[in-house]
Amino acid sequence: MKLTGRNMRSIIVILLSACVIGYSASVFMSDTVKVNLGDDTFEIPKVNSRQGSMPSWIANLPGLDDGSKAFVLEFSAEGLSEAAPGYQVRDGDYIEVIRAVLHVLEPYEVARYEDPDRYRDLWEKANSGKEEVIEAHHVDGWYKIYPRTSSRNWSVVRQLPRLGGGAPKDPLDFWVADCRYSNSPVTETGMRERCLTYIFYDDIAVEFYVSGQNLHLIDEIRDHLRERVESWRVKS
Repeated sequence: MKLTGRNMRSIIVILLSACVIGYSASVFMSDTVKVNLGDDTFEIPKVNSRQGSMPSWIANLPGLDDGSKAFVLEFSAEGLSEAAPGYQVRDGDYIEVIRAVLHVLEPYEVARYEDPDRYRDLWEKANSGKEEVIEAHHVDGWYKIYPRTSSRNWSVVRQLPRLGGGAPKDPLDFWVADCRYSNSPVTETGMRERCLTYIFYDDIAVEFYVSGQNLHLIDEIRDHLRERVESWRVKS
């Protein structure tokens, strides 16, 4: 066959198409997504990747600036129930997945997470008893601290301030989560209790919401998320 200019262009298009198809297949057949965040690389399973669906609440997270390196994750309710026995996988028609944002922090952001005074304002307000309403949580030894101006949002703490005592060195020894009620047409009560919390280690922070009905398992949930994230981290 004589190769005319038109035939040559057709052959080139076919060859380029084959290359693109081969490249796409190699990408989409992979079960993981390679993610570079700052100096860290993660191989994240696609079932746990939700990049492109950044939650609106990420912009308001305390202690994080626009310069943070972030990636959106999702953890299945079934996997959480295996890691944390007693984890409730449903609330009515709502499936209790956990959506989280993984951050690789800048040094000044690390300092904010390590700051023992991170929740000093809450500690001091609870200590004074003038601006907050305090009631026992259903978890023994925990308490809810409400601002006097609202009954739809509150903080959950592991201990009450001791008069004249300083806040714990590790903020998570005091603070558990910030919670709020929101309307939900798919839950049994028509309301949903959502609690924002986090894990932090090295230069990694993972911010996430957990439902009120599973908050009592926060230690097991944090351990599970940390183990999963660390298992995806590519060792240099």
